[in-house]
Amino acid sequence: MRFRDLFALLLTATLAGCSSGGGNSGGGSGPSGSVSITTNTLSFTANVSEATAAVQALTGTINNPDSEVFLIVDFGYSNLFSDWSYSTSGTQATLFLNPVSPQQIGAGVHTGQIEVRVCRDQNCTSQYSGSPKTVNVTYTVTASGFTLSANEINLVHVFGSALPDAQEIIATALGPWVSYGWTYSDFPRDSGWIDLVYNQPQNGVGAVIYQFGLSKPLPAGEYSTSFGLYFDGPAAAKPVAVNVTVLEPAFLIDDNLVDFFLYAGHRPRHIAANNHSKRRQLWAAHLERQL
Repeated sequence: MRFRDLFALLLTATLAGCSSGGGNSGGGSGPSGSVSITTNTLSFTANVSEATAAVQALTGTINNPDSEVFLIVDFGYSNLFSDWSYSTSGTQATLFLNPVSPQQIGAGVHTGQIEVRVCRDQNCTSQYSGSPKTVNVTYTVTASGFTLSANEINLVHVFGSALPDAQEIIATALGPWVSYGWTYSDFPRDSGWIDLVYNQPQNGVGAVIYQFGLSKPLPAGEYSTSFGLYFDGPAAAKPVAVNVTVLEPAFLIDDNLVDFFLYAGHRPRHIAANNHSKRRQLWAAHLERQL
Protein backbone atom coordinates (compact mmCIF):
# COMPACT_ATOMS: atom_id res chain seq x y z
CA MET A 1 0.00 0.00 0.00
CA ARG A 2 1.28 3.44 -0.88
CA PHE A 3 1.01 6.02 1.92
CA ARG A 4 -0.86 9.17 1.09
CA ASP A 5 1.15 12.32 0.67
CA LEU A 6 -0.10 15.16 2.79
CA PHE A 7 0.74 18.73 1.97
CA ALA A 8 0.04 21.76 4.15
CA LEU A 9 -0.07 25.34 2.99
CA LEU A 10 -0.23 28.45 5.19
CA LEU A 11 -1.98 31.31 3.51
CA THR A 12 0.01 34.18 4.95
CA ALA A 13 -1.89 36.89 3.18
CA THR A 14 -4.53 38.65 5.24
CA LEU A 15 -7.92 38.00 3.73
CA ALA A 16 -10.11 41.07 3.69
CA GLY A 17 -13.44 40.87 5.54
CA CYS A 18 -16.69 41.38 3.71
CA SER A 19 -20.34 41.70 4.56
CA SER A 20 -22.63 38.72 4.85
CA GLY A 21 -25.15 37.99 2.19
CA GLY A 22 -27.34 35.30 0.73
CA GLY A 23 -25.98 32.33 -1.22
CA ASN A 24 -22.57 30.72 -1.30
CA SER A 25 -21.26 31.63 -4.72
CA GLY A 26 -18.00 33.40 -3.94
CA GLY A 27 -17.02 36.97 -4.74
CA GLY A 28 -17.41 37.91 -1.04
CA SER A 29 -21.00 36.66 -0.62
CA GLY A 30 -22.09 33.78 1.59
CA PRO A 31 -22.33 33.09 5.32
CA SER A 32 -19.55 34.36 7.54
CA GLY A 33 -16.62 31.93 7.69
CA SER A 34 -17.95 29.71 4.88
CA VAL A 35 -15.86 28.17 2.11
CA SER A 36 -16.78 27.69 -1.54
CA ILE A 37 -14.92 26.50 -4.65
CA THR A 38 -15.64 27.12 -8.31
CA THR A 39 -15.97 23.40 -9.19
CA ASN A 40 -15.83 19.96 -7.62
CA THR A 41 -14.92 18.24 -10.89
CA LEU A 42 -11.63 18.60 -12.71
CA SER A 43 -11.08 17.03 -16.14
CA PHE A 44 -8.12 17.55 -18.45
CA THR A 45 -6.32 15.85 -21.33
CA ALA A 46 -2.75 15.48 -22.52
CA ASN A 47 -0.98 13.47 -25.21
CA VAL A 48 1.59 10.87 -24.27
CA SER A 49 4.11 12.43 -26.66
CA GLU A 50 4.19 15.58 -24.48
CA ALA A 51 6.72 15.89 -21.66
CA THR A 52 4.32 17.81 -19.40
CA ALA A 53 0.61 18.47 -19.03
CA ALA A 54 -1.00 21.87 -18.53
CA VAL A 55 -1.19 23.20 -14.97
CA GLN A 56 -4.70 22.91 -13.53
CA ALA A 57 -6.20 25.70 -11.38
CA LEU A 58 -8.85 25.61 -8.66
CA THR A 59 -10.23 28.80 -7.12
CA GLY A 60 -11.89 29.03 -3.72
CA THR A 61 -13.41 31.76 -1.57
CA ILE A 62 -13.42 32.20 2.21
CA ASN A 63 -16.13 34.58 3.36
CA ASN A 64 -15.32 36.73 6.41
CA PRO A 65 -12.40 34.68 7.78
CA ASP A 66 -12.14 35.02 11.55
CA SER A 67 -8.59 33.67 11.91
CA GLU A 68 -5.42 32.80 10.08
CA VAL A 69 -6.17 30.36 7.28
CA PHE A 70 -4.39 27.05 6.78
CA LEU A 71 -5.03 25.10 3.59
CA ILE A 72 -4.31 21.36 3.64
CA VAL A 73 -4.36 19.47 0.34
CA ASP A 74 -4.47 15.68 0.24
CA PHE A 75 -3.66 14.05 -3.10
CA GLY A 76 -4.88 10.67 -1.88
CA TYR A 77 -3.88 7.42 -3.58
CA SER A 78 -4.37 8.58 -7.15
CA ASN A 79 -0.93 10.16 -7.73
CA LEU A 80 -2.29 12.27 -10.57
CA PHE A 81 -0.33 15.35 -9.50
CA SER A 82 3.32 15.86 -8.68
CA ASP A 83 3.11 19.14 -6.70
CA TRP A 84 1.21 22.42 -6.35
CA SER A 85 1.48 26.11 -5.59
CA TYR A 86 -0.95 28.94 -4.86
CA SER A 87 -1.74 32.62 -5.07
CA THR A 88 -4.17 34.83 -3.07
CA SER A 89 -6.11 37.97 -3.84
CA GLY A 90 -8.55 39.44 -1.35
CA THR A 91 -10.85 36.69 -0.18
CA GLN A 92 -9.89 34.33 -2.98
CA ALA A 93 -7.16 31.68 -3.11
CA THR A 94 -6.17 29.87 -6.31
CA LEU A 95 -4.55 26.46 -6.15
CA PHE A 96 -2.29 25.46 -9.07
CA LEU A 97 -1.94 21.70 -9.56
CA ASN A 98 0.90 20.21 -11.62
CA PRO A 99 -0.09 16.86 -13.21
CA VAL A 100 2.43 14.06 -13.41
CA SER A 101 4.04 13.65 -16.83
CA PRO A 102 1.83 11.99 -19.46
CA GLN A 103 4.77 9.79 -20.32
CA GLN A 104 5.06 8.69 -16.71
CA ILE A 105 1.41 7.84 -16.17
CA GLY A 106 0.88 6.36 -19.66
CA ALA A 107 -2.04 6.37 -22.07
CA GLY A 108 -5.49 5.81 -20.64
CA VAL A 109 -8.18 7.40 -18.51
CA HIS A 110 -6.94 7.93 -14.95
CA THR A 111 -9.30 8.95 -12.17
CA GLY A 112 -8.91 9.95 -8.56
CA GLN A 113 -9.82 12.49 -5.91
CA ILE A 114 -8.13 15.28 -4.02
CA GLU A 115 -9.35 16.73 -0.76
CA VAL A 116 -8.90 20.34 0.31
CA ARG A 117 -9.35 21.29 3.97
CA VAL A 118 -9.56 24.92 5.06
CA CYS A 119 -8.51 25.16 8.71
CA ARG A 120 -8.13 27.73 11.49
CA ASP A 121 -4.89 26.22 12.81
CA GLN A 122 -1.93 24.26 11.49
CA ASN A 123 -3.16 21.00 13.04
CA CYS A 124 -6.61 21.52 11.56
CA THR A 125 -8.45 21.07 14.86
CA SER A 126 -11.08 23.47 13.56
CA GLN A 127 -12.27 23.84 9.97
CA TYR A 128 -14.27 26.54 8.27
CA SER A 129 -17.85 25.82 7.35
CA GLY A 130 -18.05 23.82 4.12
CA SER A 131 -14.61 22.26 4.60
CA PRO A 132 -13.34 19.79 3.47
CA LYS A 133 -13.95 20.05 -0.24
CA THR A 134 -13.60 16.93 -2.42
CA VAL A 135 -12.69 17.32 -6.07
CA ASN A 136 -13.10 14.43 -8.52
CA VAL A 137 -10.30 14.34 -11.08
CA THR A 138 -10.21 12.71 -14.52
CA TYR A 139 -6.85 12.78 -16.31
CA THR A 140 -7.04 11.44 -19.87
CA VAL A 141 -3.80 10.67 -21.69
CA THR A 142 -4.22 10.05 -25.39
CA ALA A 143 -1.84 8.18 -27.68
CA SER A 144 -1.37 7.71 -31.40
CA GLY A 145 -3.55 5.01 -32.89
CA PHE A 146 -1.92 1.95 -34.39
CA THR A 147 -2.68 -1.06 -36.54
CA LEU A 148 -1.71 -4.72 -36.39
CA SER A 149 -0.99 -6.80 -39.46
CA ALA A 150 -2.87 -9.71 -37.85
CA ASN A 151 -4.62 -10.47 -34.59
CA GLU A 152 -4.02 -14.22 -34.46
CA ILE A 153 -1.05 -16.59 -34.58
CA ASN A 154 -1.55 -20.28 -35.47
CA LEU A 155 1.41 -22.64 -35.13
CA VAL A 156 1.25 -26.31 -36.14
CA HIS A 157 3.89 -28.78 -35.03
CA VAL A 158 4.31 -32.53 -35.55
CA PHE A 159 5.75 -34.10 -32.43
CA GLY A 160 9.27 -35.33 -33.02
CA SER A 161 9.92 -33.01 -35.96
CA ALA A 162 11.70 -29.65 -36.16
CA LEU A 163 9.92 -26.73 -34.47
CA PRO A 164 7.81 -24.64 -36.85
CA ASP A 165 9.01 -21.30 -38.15
CA ALA A 166 8.01 -18.26 -36.11
CA GLN A 167 5.15 -16.09 -37.36
CA GLU A 168 5.26 -12.31 -37.22
CA ILE A 169 2.86 -9.49 -36.48
CA ILE A 170 3.76 -5.92 -37.44
CA ALA A 171 2.51 -3.12 -35.17
CA THR A 172 2.46 0.25 -36.96
CA ALA A 173 1.76 3.50 -35.07
CA LEU A 174 -0.14 6.26 -36.85
CA GLY A 175 1.96 8.98 -35.22
CA PRO A 176 4.90 9.55 -32.87
CA TRP A 177 5.11 7.23 -29.90
CA VAL A 178 7.14 7.07 -26.68
CA SER A 179 7.13 3.39 -25.74
CA TYR A 180 5.82 0.02 -26.87
CA GLY A 181 5.37 -3.38 -25.31
CA TRP A 182 3.04 -6.27 -24.63
CA THR A 183 0.92 -7.85 -21.96
CA TYR A 184 0.57 -11.60 -21.54
CA SER A 185 -0.95 -14.32 -19.42
CA ASP A 186 1.25 -15.76 -16.69
CA PHE A 187 1.06 -19.32 -17.98
CA PRO A 188 2.98 -19.07 -21.27
CA ARG A 189 5.59 -16.82 -19.76
CA ASP A 190 6.19 -19.10 -16.79
CA SER A 191 6.17 -22.32 -18.78
CA GLY A 192 8.41 -20.90 -21.49
CA TRP A 193 6.67 -22.54 -24.45
CA ILE A 194 6.09 -19.28 -26.34
CA ASP A 195 9.17 -17.53 -27.72
CA LEU A 196 8.49 -13.83 -28.40
CA VAL A 197 11.19 -11.69 -30.02
CA TYR A 198 10.94 -8.20 -31.54
CA ASN A 199 12.98 -5.49 -33.22
CA GLN A 200 13.83 -2.31 -31.32
CA PRO A 201 13.09 0.86 -33.31
CA GLN A 202 14.49 4.09 -31.93
CA ASN A 203 13.28 7.67 -31.38
CA GLY A 204 9.58 6.93 -31.44
CA VAL A 205 9.31 6.15 -35.15
CA GLY A 206 8.97 2.99 -37.17
CA ALA A 207 7.00 -0.21 -36.87
CA VAL A 208 7.59 -2.88 -34.24
CA ILE A 209 7.86 -6.42 -35.59
CA TYR A 210 6.89 -9.15 -33.11
CA GLN A 211 7.76 -12.78 -33.88
CA PHE A 212 5.90 -15.57 -32.11
CA GLY A 213 7.42 -19.04 -32.11
CA LEU A 214 7.38 -22.31 -30.22
CA SER A 215 10.38 -22.44 -27.90
CA LYS A 216 10.37 -26.16 -27.12
CA PRO A 217 8.62 -29.41 -28.13
CA LEU A 218 5.24 -30.04 -26.55
CA PRO A 219 3.18 -33.22 -26.22
CA ALA A 220 0.42 -33.68 -28.75
CA GLY A 221 -2.55 -31.45 -28.00
CA GLU A 222 -4.06 -27.97 -28.38
CA TYR A 223 -2.56 -24.94 -26.63
CA SER A 224 -3.74 -21.34 -26.61
CA THR A 225 -3.07 -18.04 -24.88
CA SER A 226 -3.32 -14.35 -25.66
CA PHE A 227 -1.02 -11.35 -25.71
CA GLY A 228 -1.77 -7.63 -25.89
CA LEU A 229 0.41 -5.42 -28.10
CA TYR A 230 0.48 -1.68 -27.52
CA PHE A 231 2.14 1.68 -27.96
CA ASP A 232 2.40 4.10 -25.01
CA GLY A 233 0.85 2.02 -22.28
CA PRO A 234 -1.13 -1.21 -21.82
CA ALA A 235 -4.44 0.65 -21.57
CA ALA A 236 -4.45 0.85 -25.37
CA ALA A 237 -3.36 -2.77 -25.96
CA LYS A 238 -4.89 -4.75 -28.81
CA PRO A 239 -5.34 -8.50 -28.24
CA VAL A 240 -3.50 -11.19 -30.20
CA ALA A 241 -4.57 -14.84 -29.89
CA VAL A 242 -1.78 -17.44 -30.04
CA ASN A 243 -2.84 -21.01 -30.86
CA VAL A 244 -0.53 -24.04 -31.06
CA THR A 245 -1.55 -27.45 -32.43
CA VAL A 246 0.81 -30.37 -31.80
CA LEU A 247 0.06 -33.48 -33.88
CA GLU A 248 1.03 -37.09 -33.33
CA PRO A 249 3.49 -38.32 -36.00
CA ALA A 250 2.35 -41.00 -38.45
CA PHE A 251 5.30 -43.22 -37.51
CA LEU A 252 7.69 -43.00 -34.58
CA ILE A 253 10.59 -45.20 -33.43
CA ASP A 254 11.52 -44.61 -29.83
CA ASP A 255 14.99 -46.22 -29.96
CA ASN A 256 17.89 -45.54 -32.28
CA LEU A 257 19.03 -49.20 -32.19
CA VAL A 258 17.67 -52.13 -34.20
CA ASP A 259 18.87 -55.71 -33.43
CA PHE A 260 18.35 -58.56 -35.89
CA PHE A 261 20.18 -61.60 -37.33
CA LEU A 262 21.38 -62.04 -40.93
CA TYR A 263 22.76 -65.08 -42.71
CA ALA A 264 26.48 -65.07 -43.39
CA GLY A 265 27.52 -63.46 -46.62
CA HIS A 266 24.84 -60.79 -46.74
CA ARG A 267 25.88 -57.15 -47.08
CA PRO A 268 25.09 -54.54 -44.38
CA ARG A 269 21.41 -53.63 -44.37
CA HIS A 270 19.72 -50.32 -43.52
CA ILE A 271 16.34 -49.52 -42.04
CA ALA A 272 14.71 -46.11 -42.62
CA ALA A 273 11.59 -44.66 -40.93
CA ASN A 274 9.62 -41.71 -42.30
CA ASN A 275 6.84 -39.61 -40.80
CA HIS A 276 4.71 -36.73 -42.11
CA SER A 277 7.54 -34.27 -41.62
CA LYS A 278 9.44 -36.04 -44.47
CA ARG A 279 12.54 -36.05 -42.34
CA ARG A 280 14.39 -39.26 -43.04
CA GLN A 281 15.76 -41.17 -40.05
CA LEU A 282 18.41 -43.78 -40.84
CA TRP A 283 19.56 -46.78 -38.83
CA ALA A 284 22.42 -49.09 -39.91
CA ALA A 285 22.81 -52.81 -39.11
CA HIS A 286 26.14 -54.58 -39.62
CA LEU A 287 26.70 -58.32 -39.76
CA GLU A 288 29.27 -59.84 -37.46
CA ARG A 289 30.43 -63.36 -38.39
CA GLN A 290 30.12 -65.85 -35.59
CA LEU A 291 32.49 -68.89 -35.62
